[in-house]
Amino acid sequence: MEDIIIKIQENRIGPITMHKLRSLFNHGVFAPTDLVWDPEENAWVRAREVKELAEALFNSNKP
Repeated sequence: MEDIIIKIQENRIGPITMHKLRSLFNHGVFAPTDLVWDPEENAWVRAREVKELAEALFNSNKP
């Protein structure tokens, strides 16, 4: 997933890389309930609903 656009508390951020998004998540800035622009749906959706993000960020089995 490239050119990710997110919305946190009504602030649009992006496009950003997956690396930057992971950093925002790891620092508690970005959450599964925040919004991500889905160009296929042409709409904002919850990050946890985007399969690639859910797998890469939220379902991690890190120790």
